[in-house]
Amino acid sequence: MLHESVGEYIAILDDLGLEKSEVVTASTLVIRPNQLAEVDGKRPYADVRVRRALALAVDNAICLELGYNNLGAPAENHHVAPVHPAYAELLPLEFNPAKAKELMDEAGMGDFEHELISIDDDWRKNTCDAVAAQMRDAGFKVKRTVLPGSTF
Repeated sequence: MLHESVGEYIAILDDLGLEKSEVVTASTLVIRPNQLAEVDGKRPYADVRVRRALALAVDNAICLELGYNNLGAPAENHHVAPVHPAYAELLPLEFNPAKAKELMDEAGMGDFEHELISIDDDWRKNTCDAVAAQMRDAGFKVKRTVLPGSTF
């Protein structure tokens, strides 16, 4: 019995015809800006408009599809998962790239280059690539940095 299988190994194990069991977990990938990070003497992510713009630019269902082959449920940008006792259902997330660009421009960050850093593995790298692509589609400049596990 395997305790856990992730990423590309799920399909490989399924192809072996093994008996499969699943359990709902609170495992997730968190992609968020560091509000304390300084870039050129400024703190771009301290501005709530910038953080809100990033959230509006990304459709979590697309991240799940491209990053993890639609296995699981889309994230809700929530501090806990539905299986947690403190979970409370929130309003559905809004995906609105045009509004995201407006907010980013309003915050004076329309030309800012965001750097999205991830580890070089299957599902986390792919998910971050999907986020970066959506950010670019919204009109944001994005630098992708992928680090090996030993460095990350």
